[in-house]
Amino acid sequence: MLLPPLLEGQSPEISGPALAAALLERLASPAVHVRAPFAPEAVDLTYDLWHRAVRRTRTRPGLGDAQPASLPSLSVFVLYDGERDRLAGVLDALDAQSAPLRSQTLVIDASADHSGGSIVNGRVPVLVAPAALVATTRTQAAFESRADVLVMLTTHETPLPGLLDAIASAAARTSAAVYSPAVAAHALPATGGGPEQGDDDTARAAVVPIGGPPTAGLSHQAFAAGPYAIRSAAFRGLGGFASDARADDADHELLNRAAVAGLRIEVLPEQLATARVPDRWTVFRSTWPHDTATPPYSAEQALLIERPYRQQGDDGSNDMLGLLRGARGDLALARQATSRLSDANEQTISELREYLLELEEAAAQLRLDQGILVADVARLLAELDAMQGSSSWRITRPLRVLRRVGAKRSSLRRG
Repeated sequence: MLLPPLLEGQSPEISGPALAAALLERLASPAVHVRAPFAPEAVDLTYDLWHRAVRRTRTRPGLGDAQPASLPSLSVFVLYDGERDRLAGVLDALDAQSAPLRSQTLVIDASADHSGGSIVNGRVPVLVAPAALVATTRTQAAFESRADVLVMLTTHETPLPGLLDAIASAAARTSAAVYSPAVAAHALPATGGGPEQGDDDTARAAVVPIGGPPTAGLSHQAFAAGPYAIRSAAFRGLGGFASDARADDADHELLNRAAVAGLRIEVLPEQLATARVPDRWTVFRSTWPHDTATPPYSAEQALLIERPYRQQGDDGSNDMLGLLRGARGDLALARQATSRLSDANEQTISELREYLLELEEAAAQLRLDQGILVADVARLLAELDAMQGSSSWRITRPLRVLRRVGAKRSSLRRG
């Protein structure tokens, strides 16, 4: 019998009569609104951890479940690009893997100051890669490896327990050429957060790669979310990395070639690594719909990842490339038009604001003149009241009063 997970520190008592009695009592009692004894978040987390533990117990074969000779040998290639505080952590995580005896690790030092050797300090071999020859250096190192499966890793993600074990087990059980695990997602920079710490049991969100169709690689790095593994024979058959690749476009282009060649890409859905640094696809993966027309690559890199589809030569791939390039061009034109329209709108808004300020100033002046006029009228009325007894008032004074009022009105009209 498989016991349910525990939400508190006591083991549940399995008793059929007690359960029946409790159900009868509940059915015979009036319905009562009660508060759940546990928060929904706690229940979700407990069952999530429980399912993960059951899955590992039932489906993941360990080294003790098979003869060592039945598991393929692994070579792990760590690409180091200068993140000094992360390289040692990656090596520590690899040392803690459950299959260290059947794997070898090599650091490819592509940093500007080539500081990988001093950080590694003799723990594993380090191969210096000049900036223009990073892809070529990685290819040569992989060709010289005698391992059955090549694991590609960078210092941007940290392996979680079971990464190498899961890859070796999958490679022993299936005939796929590429193995791509899910990766615990890094939080978006806008949120100000980072990935959750801990092992794969505590990681809540994941980026899961896909195994096809081949054209998915045109829009983004769909076939890997971080580390991946490729059989040595498949890597050699593909000719290794493209020599003109400069950065992560080398892995993208390689996996595109593998997909176009019809090689099987096996997805390992369990989170087996944690992303520590957001890559250029982090925002892309976290938004929907995807802005597939503008990958975060330079024009040269975009042409590089498209090359496997151009070389395939069939009408479908060429049509897809044409459609994608047309969409990019249309999007660029639309953005230019939108930018011009936005500038025109901003100019119009600015002019309207200036005109509104002028109207407000004119209204303020009118209110001021109105106040002066009211004061003048009040003063004139007072003078009229005072001069009612004067004989000259009947002729000359009214004329002067009318002239002053007329002059004030003319002044208001000009204003």
